[in-house]
Amino acid sequence: MRTITFAVSAMILGATSLQAQAQPDTTAALAESAVQERPAMVPNSCQAPQYPLQLRQARVEGHVLLRFVVDESGRVEPASVNVVSATHSRFEAPARQAMTTCRFRPARFNDRPVRVTVVAPVDFRLPRT
Repeated sequence: MRTITFAVSAMILGATSLQAQAQPDTTAALAESAVQERPAMVPNSCQAPQYPLQLRQARVEGHVLLRFVVDESGRVEPASVNVVSATHSRFEAPARQAMTTCRFRPARFNDRPVRVTVVAPVDFRLPRT
């Protein structure tokens, strides 16, 4: 049985004008750089993405970069998950689906949990033989 590496790590988004705001609009998602405490993925909370069968058989590995919103409870908002880039289009849907299963420790601003936009990679790797 083959194992699939599922690597997700948050990357810092560019600074925004929201950094200067004293009280953010809590209905809008903030950039990670605008919060006092960034979201952190809960270890082992993500379901591994389904590796596309044709790509696995062809031994094609790849990478998908996703942008999504983590809400105040630490859940990924499914409608917010968008592909920024992908090495193969067949990796996109499994990466989006897997990301919706992840849980995060919510971002915080002024000691309150807030919605935040996150950019994270999903890697599709086959075991080395």
